[in-house]
Amino acid sequence: MPEAPPAAVGEMVVDGELVVDLERAVIVLAELESGGDYAVAPDADGRSGAYGYSADQWAGYAGYGVAGDAPASVQDARARADVQRLLVGTDGDLVGAIGRWFVERAEGTAWWEDFPAEHRLSTELFVERWLGVYAPAGETADVDVDVDVDVDVGVGDDAAGPVVIDGPTLSDGPGDMARRDPRAAPPSLGVHGSGAMRSIAFPVLGPVSYYPGWNDCREVDCSRRHEGVDLVGVRMQPLLAAVDGTISAVGYRGSELAGYGVTVSGDDGWHYNYFHTNNDNPGSDDGRADRVWQFPPGLQPGDRVRAGQIIGYMGDSGNSEFSVPHVHFEIRDPSGSPRDPFWSLQAAERRQVCTIGIGPWSFPNPAPATAGSGVAYTTVRPLFGDGVWLIDSEGRVTATGAAALIVGSGQQTCQPGPTRPYGTDNNGWLWPPRRTG
Repeated sequence: MPEAPPAAVGEMVVDGELVVDLERAVIVLAELESGGDYAVAPDADGRSGAYGYSADQWAGYAGYGVAGDAPASVQDARARADVQRLLVGTDGDLVGAIGRWFVERAEGTAWWEDFPAEHRLSTELFVERWLGVYAPAGETADVDVDVDVDVDVGVGDDAAGPVVIDGPTLSDGPGDMARRDPRAAPPSLGVHGSGAMRSIAFPVLGPVSYYPGWNDCREVDCSRRHEGVDLVGVRMQPLLAAVDGTISAVGYRGSELAGYGVTVSGDDGWHYNYFHTNNDNPGSDDGRADRVWQFPPGLQPGDRVRAGQIIGYMGDSGNSEFSVPHVHFEIRDPSGSPRDPFWSLQAAERRQVCTIGIGPWSFPNPAPATAGSGVAYTTVRPLFGDGVWLIDSEGRVTATGAAALIVGSGQQTCQPGPTRPYGTDNNGWLWPPRRTG
């Protein structure tokens, strides 16, 4: 095979493989589907908008009955999410994902059946036309256009388990750093307030729901009271260190109430507990998770951590097995007495809301630049909002959309999160990786 030509700005061609520029891929789809017309009215199949979603496919996304009623930004966000889903189902093969996009929207519709078979736009021809706009002037001359669409789509959160990365992954080029969103920055903490008011980093990445549940009764006779605040999210949602400090405990906490957890102790003697961390292998509720799906690999007592660093993953261990995935977050003073964390959480949320909460500060050491054979990963979608976390068994995490933001209680309206993945190394690593399953 001849050497691949230099890649255009915003994309890469590596060993003849097209590497994802998601934003560009989606824009080209809109051009092919509708000429970029976001106001296309429903046709006989109910297909409307720039991407030709039928009413059934659109399914009331973002509160709009049909795609053509939604603003361009909402239609783009839905298309990006679908291409991401299809990428996971095609092992990161962009050409295959575009082929599946065409099949999902064409076959079985009146729009498709109205054409004689010999004149129908084939999947291969659609992909060729897409490539001609996405990467013109021979940029993808060595890309294989054959498309296999005879397998089910929709691989993702509901898969039976993790899949395995085959071969190295690639980080974005150095020039991409200059284009990174200015919202991406490590948390900046001020001085602590008086008493229990602490200056902390918000302890969860992505959308959560929480309320002031401090001191609520936990038994009928109130013999046990709630000594923290519960932040509700999803299994495997990344948890972040509240302060610079030291890991003083990690793992099973010796209690059927707390389950698994991690504690960060500040240099001033205050302690920050995270209980009910994950205990399930990806795609299951088995209670027998490998440790790499509970905490970043190698995390142990005595390790130094930075505010905003990923220190574990949300779950439903302990008595949360009978509830919903959440993290019970506690603040305890140097004497060990619990203090109400709600107002500290509120202050952290106001200070960080809508910022990108994942970057090179999120990993205890620079994340490996490559992932060798045998590294597993899982995808996770947030409780609400768009985007996805991609987490691997070596502790790398990338995030897009709202999953990359500090969202807090969801009372704020943020600008859309990033469509390019932000991750735990300097630039984020290639999303999704090539894999074998």
